[in-house]
Amino acid sequence: MDSQVRQWIDQILEEHPKILKLALRQRAKFEGWLKFELAVQAKLYGAVDVEVESASPQNETDLSQSDIAFTYV
Repeated sequence: MDSQVRQWIDQILEEHPKILKLALRQRAKFEGWLKFELAVQAKLYGAVDVEVESASPQNETDLSQSDIAFTYV
């Protein structure tokens, strides 16, 4: 699954060279945009229950947050 997600990220960046070039030139953070693009990509390839900034309980006292969460069938 890790390699699949990397391929999706590569595809997103290749499809949006102007955004990537602008972000790199300005040394701007663009991971927020990338998370949503990745969520769309995951849905296109059959992922379900896709959520961005999803809370996921690690244990009873600590709640952690995932950048993106989905189920891939």
